[in-house]
Amino acid sequence: MAQKTIKDLSGLSAEDFDPNQYWLVVQKGSRVGGSISGATYRMFASAALLETFVDSEYMDIAHVIFSHQGKSLQFDKNNIFSSNSSVDILLEFGSNLLMSSARVIKNSSSSTCTLLTSDGIQDIQVGADAQRFVLSEYTDSNQNKSIVSADVSASTNSFKLTNLKIENETDQGALVSSAYCAAKVKGLVIA
Repeated sequence: MAQKTIKDLSGLSAEDFDPNQYWLVVQKGSRVGGSISGATYRMFASAALLETFVDSEYMDIAHVIFSHQGKSLQFDKNNIFSSNSSVDILLEFGSNLLMSSARVIKNSSSSTCTLLTSDGIQDIQVGADAQRFVLSEYTDSNQNKSIVSADVSASTNSFKLTNLKIENETDQGALVSSAYCAAKVKGLVIA
């Protein structure tokens, strides 16, 4: 191999860099006196990057008012649900009535999110199609019930509630005609 210095090599832009296709050269060695012993290895850049996590703390809030017509609420952040990220999303619901809240939690080294609602604990698969969930409910003293439901999806780079709406489960008129969802996300995002 010809002797080249780093400055003699061709440049590679960040846009053209694919860590799954490009190699890193790793040299291990030690110098004792005037002699050098060791070896030179190669590895894909993605293997080295797995060991040097890029992380950031992430916080955001969102608010939407909705009714019987579906609305959406979304958080977009690169790697928000990567396999190493930890995220906690609090969803608070209300109107002129207090409604139960819901929570989405994803721990690091997990490929699923956990949805906690008054209906119990359910899993959301990251990258899967949206699933319909009951997120909150209100029952009055006459047992008239209103629920908040939405299609919930999580991908590596986003969390979405779509078709978020109120559904009244009685025929005695609209118990709740509109409501709000105040959402807060907090997490450690690791690429």
